[in-house]
Amino acid sequence: MSIEERIKQNDENSRRLYDELGTEKDFVKKAIADFQNTAVGTMTELQEKQKEVEQKAVQDYREAKRNIREKIKKEEEDIKHQIYMESNCSEYPNGKKVFDILWNKAWDDGHAYGFREVYNVFCDLDDMVMDITRTMKVV
Repeated sequence: MSIEERIKQNDENSRRLYDELGTEKDFVKKAIADFQNTAVGTMTELQEKQKEVEQKAVQDYREAKRNIREKIKKEEEDIKHQIYMESNCSEYPNGKKVFDILWNKAWDDGHAYGFREVYNVFCDLDDMVMDITRTMKVV
């Protein structure tokens, strides 16, 4: 699969996972509603138990969100490795160091606009370094 296709697929998967999770507020509301539909006990017991259910729902939501972020980060790291392997940097002995410098610059300049923009900025930087390297060999 091409880098562009993988980035597109990762973007779509990310959106889908976050959409399925929903907001923290809705997640907690659902947990409380489920609890209220099945709960039995005195009013005081139910109020205490509902607070526990709410706290657990918040923890569960945050853990689910963390898991999504970790899954996305893992896929982005795999894509990043593919980008390195297909870049001009991979052709040089110190290419990984050069790649890391370019990638960090691309990340700083592009991550606010998404992983695709980081990739686009990286490609521009990679091409520029290749042009400079070729020019230096000629001079």
